[in-house]
Amino acid sequence: MQAADDIEFITADQPAINTHGAFISPTTPVDELELFYPVSPSYAAFISGHVIYQDVHGTQLGTLRTHYFNQTIEHVGYEYLFAKSQPVLRAVALHFCSRDPAQ
Repeated sequence: MQAADDIEFITADQPAINTHGAFISPTTPVDELELFYPVSPSYAAFISGHVIYQDVHGTQLGTLRTHYFNQTIEHVGYEYLFAKSQPVLRAVALHFCSRDPAQ
């Protein structure tokens, strides 16, 4: 899939993630798998069998979905985030830098 024209994908020190487990407690078991892996600022690999994502394979995402995938990367990143441009990194860095590392 391709990022929206107005934003790029970010990545982190944990670049391949299960989006199913991104926003739940680390102690909660995750029994489903959805893999997201940004391979460049413009493109990402995404493997999901869910019907709500059937339209994203091989297509360009809208801004909202691109932001969502960036938020999942930001949420599971351990110590580092990476972006091609400063504005994109700044959009997620404030939360990333101020969160409790024990999360």
